Amino acid sequence: MNKNESAIGQTIDELNLLKRKMTFLQHENLAQKNRLIELLKAPKESPDDLLEIAENYQNQFLQQDETLRLFTNDLTQLGESLAKDVGNETNFKNLAHRKNKLKHEIEFLDESYARLKKNFDNFLAVHFATN
Repeated sequence: MNKNESAIGQTIDELNLLKRKMTFLQHENLAQKNRLIELLKAPKESPDDLLEIAENYQNQFLQQDETLRLFTNDLTQLGESLAKDVGNETNFKNLAHRKNKLKHEIEFLDESYARLKKNFDNFLAVHFATN
């Protein structure tokens, strides 16, 4: 295996790892939305401000869905481009650069989502705690 083939293999492995991370985040996001829906279905009377906050979280989770979908599409397109341009070193370098950029953006997304999830968990603990 030559150096270029090895680099391509490594890049494909990294793309697959990033796709798995996107899948995990999508499942986590769905779980959070479902938690919110179940709490809002509860027969309790909720003050309007709590409903407004809950709606805000729902909107954030929907935005997260769209962002995750776009990142997943970008990763898929990058993988397809990589498969097409196996022999072209210049294109491979450009694709590797795109992959690294996406990787950093996904790391930022992951951190941002972790903050959102923590804030949501705190909101639930304060306003919907079960005794």
